[in-house]
Amino acid sequence: MKRLFLFLGLAFCATSASAERPIEPGKFVYDANAGYIFACVQPMNGKQSFKQWLEFVRLDPATGKSTVEDRGGLRSTNARRVKDAAAIYYEAKPWTFDAGRDRACFLTAITPGFWVVGSVGNTALSMGSYGFDVAPGKITHVGTILVGAEDGTSAVPEIAKAKISDDLLGYGTLSKQLISWTIARRAPVAEDIPPNLSTHPVLLVTDPKRDVRFDNYISALVGRAADLGPMAHEKPVAKADTYDQHIE
Repeated sequence: MKRLFLFLGLAFCATSASAERPIEPGKFVYDANAGYIFACVQPMNGKQSFKQWLEFVRLDPATGKSTVEDRGGLRSTNARRVKDAAAIYYEAKPWTFDAGRDRACFLTAITPGFWVVGSVGNTALSMGSYGFDVAPGKITHVGTILVGAEDGTSAVPEIAKAKISDDLLGYGTLSKQLISWTIARRAPVAEDIPPNLSTHPVLLVTDPKRDVRFDNYISALVGRAADLGPMAHEKPVAKADTYDQHIE
């Protein structure tokens, strides 16, 4: 089981207010200078509407931190303009929908750079996620992202194992705010790309950068991709290199 650590007030946190929206089928105009993220998601609960919030964010190569800051109005006005965050959510229109696999695929135009799967639901995946480069003019297929709450009920084995402690699950209605969310990833396949997109340059991310860590840019619960496994212990830091050196 997984024990969830919370800061006071984070139990009622909200997800990012603004992000670039997926392009609707039929409204795609190719731009050789833009980057494109093509991603499939599961589950869709039998509908062509994704009932969760899955966000991708661009990281600053110099700092390793996200290029967005969740500061209410500032984030709301800037996120779409600079295309440094992209979200799949309930209003997004899928390019493909496979009822048998309960899966849909979406396309979003973004700023080229290094991107990560940044958050899902109420949880920033800042403790470990998947990263990938998005080059100008290429449709970058990042794979299938499976999402689920860490309450032990997911049909995805890796997510079902990433269960928070039972004492938090016993909070009744409040537990919905305390339950973190996570992801598991499946590799992309060329057959996912619709014919009207396959005429453009396509990159399949078969070897993403694993266990990428970054800032909690939405000031939310924190977690990591379930299929990355537990976090490894960091090497011990000498006392002389820490604040403890000032404590007797």
